[in-house]
Amino acid sequence: MLSLLASRAPIPLLSWTFVMSYQDIDREIAHLEVVFNALSARDRFPLSYWHRRLHALNRSSMVPAQRQRIAHLEARLRSVGAQLDQFAGATRGGSRAGPRLDDRSGVRSAR
Repeated sequence: MLSLLASRAPIPLLSWTFVMSYQDIDREIAHLEVVFNALSARDRFPLSYWHRRLHALNRSSMVPAQRQRIAHLEARLRSVGAQLDQFAGATRGGSRAGPRLDDRSGVRSAR
């Protein structure tokens, strides 16, 4: 039996894509809007996590209003990232102690 299985060609893995409904996309966008408006230097998740969450949404199945909300969220993430980078640069200079981004992992830590 084992030799029979070994002689078969490998079965290709199927690629399944989860298609979200309009309402699912709206709920996810609403959640991200709440989270992004509360982002700070003390968050447990790095910005790269939120970038991945945002880009995981399938834009081809969105209506124009949802795409516009996503564009606003992308701008918000860029703004928060720039603020954190500016804050991290100020704290590296020794001007004051406080939370900063860890250069190696992108994770915020208190120093």
